[in-house]
Amino acid sequence: MSTLPRIVFVARNVRATREMSMTALMNRFCEQGYDVTLICETVCNIRFDHKCDHRLKRLSFSMGVKNCATRAELLAHFVAQMPPSVFIFTDFRTEAFRELPAVVRAASPAHRIIFLPHFLFASTLDRRPLMLERLQALCEDADAVVSNTIYAHVAQNGRLGGKSVWFPYYYPYGEGEYRAVPPGGRSVLLFGSNPELVAAAMEELAAFVKSDPEVTLRVPVGRMKEKTVELYREHAQSLGLEDRVEYDESNRFDELAQGCAFAVVAVRFVYPCDTYVQLAARRLPVLLASTYEEPAFLSADLKQKGALAAKCAELMADPSRPEYYADLSSAASEQAFVLWENLVADLSADHPALSSPDMPGSGCEESLLAHFDEIFTRERPEPEKKRRTLKQIKRRLRYKLRGSKFANFIKRKIYYKERFRVQHYAHMVMSPEQIRKSQLLALKMFIEFERICKKYNLRYYVAAGSLLGAVRSGKMIPWDDDVDVTLPRPDYDKFVQVAPGELPDDMSLPASNYPYLFHRMLIKGTKITRYLRQKGDYGIFLDIVPLDGAPPTQKLKDKHARRNEKLFNAMLESAWPQPFLIPRLKRVYMWVRRLFIKAFVPRKLMVWLWERNARKYDTESSAEWVCLPGMYSYEKECFPKEYWGEPAYLMYEGRRIPVMHNWEAFLIEHYGEDYIMPPPVLRRRTHTLYTIDFGKYEAMTVEEIEKEVEDYGKAAQNR
Repeated sequence: MSTLPRIVFVARNVRATREMSMTALMNRFCEQGYDVTLICETVCNIRFDHKCDHRLKRLSFSMGVKNCATRAELLAHFVAQMPPSVFIFTDFRTEAFRELPAVVRAASPAHRIIFLPHFLFASTLDRRPLMLERLQALCEDADAVVSNTIYAHVAQNGRLGGKSVWFPYYYPYGEGEYRAVPPGGRSVLLFGSNPELVAAAMEELAAFVKSDPEVTLRVPVGRMKEKTVELYREHAQSLGLEDRVEYDESNRFDELAQGCAFAVVAVRFVYPCDTYVQLAARRLPVLLASTYEEPAFLSADLKQKGALAAKCAELMADPSRPEYYADLSSAASEQAFVLWENLVADLSADHPALSSPDMPGSGCEESLLAHFDEIFTRERPEPEKKRRTLKQIKRRLRYKLRGSKFANFIKRKIYYKERFRVQHYAHMVMSPEQIRKSQLLALKMFIEFERICKKYNLRYYVAAGSLLGAVRSGKMIPWDDDVDVTLPRPDYDKFVQVAPGELPDDMSLPASNYPYLFHRMLIKGTKITRYLRQKGDYGIFLDIVPLDGAPPTQKLKDKHARRNEKLFNAMLESAWPQPFLIPRLKRVYMWVRRLFIKAFVPRKLMVWLWERNARKYDTESSAEWVCLPGMYSYEKECFPKEYWGEPAYLMYEGRRIPVMHNWEAFLIEHYGEDYIMPPPVLRRRTHTLYTIDFGKYEAMTVEEIEKEVEDYGKAAQNR
C-alpha cells in the first residue's frame, strides 16, 4: 500500500490549470505514484482531457449529488469521503471559489491547504484594492502559499501574513518540444494590451529602434482585438515609427517568432503568462516590461527612463547569453518538482518547513515592498457616475435573483435532473497499454483490408496520422490508436460491396457509421462508448474514407464545401445528446435547435442529401480529389488528382504500404513545415471516449496480441 500523501487539485476551470502549469504538475505527481484527484467546473472538456495522465481521477462541480446544489455543498460531499489529503487551490476569481478552502478546513483539521494565488494577486495590482483584503484572508487560512515570482513572495510575507514559499516555475514544456527560433533575427516582437504600459513601452522602444536602421517592431495583430490594434497604430504614428512597425496577421507563435531576436511583453504583473510560456518554449528570449523589475524573470522597469531600451540593446548585441532564456532543461524541471514533493511531504507529516531555495535578486525586498505600498496608498480618483448599460442592469438583476426562492427552485428541480443526466459524460484517457492494444487490433484489420483490396485490384492509400507515423518512424504514432485508409469513390463502393462476404468471423463492416459518412471496420466483441449516440455495435475500428471529385472552379468549390459543412453539422447535432441546460440564451438555443433536428429532420434524408452532394462530381474525370469527411477544412482536404496518382511505398510496422504520390505536400498542408517533429507532450491527442472494452483481448498482454497479429499476417499472405 502506498504511503504517499493524497493530493487534490481544485480549479475553477481548465484554463487556470493550463496557465499555472498545473496540468504538467498533476501528470508528474501521477507518474511518481501519487493518488491525484482533480476537481473542476466541467465534467469533461475535449480541449483538455487528452492532456491528463490516465491515472488522474476526475470529479466535477457539475456532477449530480442528492441534496447538493451549490459548489460548497458538492465539495463538502467529496471531502467527506476522502482520507487526510493535501488540497491545492489554483483559482480564486469568483466569490464562490474563494469560499471553498473554508469548506475543506471545516471538514477535517487533518487536511492541508496550499494556495497558488497568481490570478488573485494579479487582480490586486490591477487597480482593485478591495481584492487585497480577500487575498490576505485567504493567505491566513492556508498552510502554505506558493509563489513563482519574487515580488509576490516578498509582498505576501511582508504584508499579507506570511506562509509564502518561492518555487521556480514548473514549465509545462520541456527543452526541444518545440523547434527553436533560428538566431540572427532583427525584429522585436511586441505584446501587450494595457494602454498605459503599451504607450510607455513603445516610447522606450522608439529610441532603440531609431538607433539601428535594421531593427523593426512586429505587432501580432492576429492575436489582438481591433481596439488594441488601433492603439498600436496611433502610438506608431505619433512616434514616427510607421515605416518601422510590421503588423503580422498570423496567430501562430511559430510564425510570429520567425525572424525575431527577442520579444517584449508589457504586463502589469510579471509572471509566466501563456504568451511568455509559448515564446519561451520556442527558445526566444522574452523581456517582460512592467512598472517594477522582477528578479525571477528577464524584466525591465518602465518607470526608469531608458531601462527598457538599454535591456533591448543588450539583448540585440549578444542574444546567446544563457540568462536570457527560460531554463527548460530536465534538471530544472526535476529541481522544481522535488521542491513540490518536499512541501507536500512536510505538510502531510504535520511539520511544515516553509523554506524557499536560493532566490535570484537577493536584497531587492525593500524596493519591491515599496512598490507594493505605493500602489495601495496612492490616492485614487472617485469613479464617475455613469448610466448603467443594459448589460450591467442584467448582471445586477441576475445577482439579485441568484439567492431568490425562484432560483433555488430552479436549482433543486431542474439542475439536479440535468446534473444526473450528464454526469456520465466524462472522457477517459487511455493508458499506453490500451493504446498499443488498439493499434495492434487496427493493424490486424488493416492486414485483412489489404488482402481484400489486392484480391479485387482496388486502389487504396494509407493517409492522415498513419501516413505521418510511416514518414516519421515507419511505425504507428505512439498516441494514435487507429489506422486511416482512403480509396477513390469507385473503389470505395466496390470494397463496401464485397467486404462483408470476405471478412472473417471476428471482424465486421457495419452498413452505417452515422453520423460519419464513411465506413469503419470493427473487431467483434470489443466495445467503445463515446459522446455520439450511434446505433449498433461500436468497437475497435479501422477508418475507411472515400475520395470524391472536386468542382472545377473556386465558386463551385465554396458551394460544395458549404453544403457539406451544413449537412455534416446537422447530422452531428442529431447524434449528440442534449447539452446541459442552464438559463443562458445561447445554451437554450442550442438545446432547442438540437431537439428540433432530432424530432423533425429524418436521418435518411440528411444522409441522402450528403451523398448526393458528395457524388455530384465524377471522381475519374475531376482534376482534383477531396476528402469530404476529413477533419480539416475543405481547402486542406482538396488536392490535385496527380498528387494521389501512382502510389509511393513506405514501411509501416514492418509492412510495405501504399501512400499518395506527393505525400509531402499532404503532410505540410495538414501538419505544417515541421511535420517530422512530434508535438509537445501536452498536445498529443487520441480519440475521446467514455469507456473501452477489449473483450477477449482484455486479459491478453500486448506481447500476446503482437504474436497473434504477426501470425495473422503470415496466414493472410497464403490465402
